[in-house]
Amino acid sequence: MKNILTLTLAIMAITTMGSKTYKTNTIKFSGEKYFTFIDNNRYDTLQDRFNQMCLVKQKTKVSTNKINNTWCVTVNNKLLISVTKQDATLHNSNPKLLANKWANKLNKNIDSIKPLK
Repeated sequence: MKNILTLTLAIMAITTMGSKTYKTNTIKFSGEKYFTFIDNNRYDTLQDRFNQMCLVKQKTKVSTNKINNTWCVTVNNKLLISVTKQDATLHNSNPKLLANKWANKLNKNIDSIKPLK
């Protein structure tokens, strides 16, 4: 039994060597999760951008665009969130597909979304 535990711990140490630990965060609107992303101090910026978007009284256009070689979700052609390689890895996806997934989810529910607190 002791040998199995030692072997398991050794395998865990090998598989985690060189891996980084990332802090994730999730944006929820009306109780529903929309974006889970690698934080890197991005939450406050995203919250500010989102709240500004909610204050706009015009028709809202959600889309994906490549900005500075990074796939992003934009609202009325303004950056909401960029999709990093780490975000895509977290979701077992690639940046373009994840940006499209996030944009589609946001677009389907845009009329019912209220500013974040």
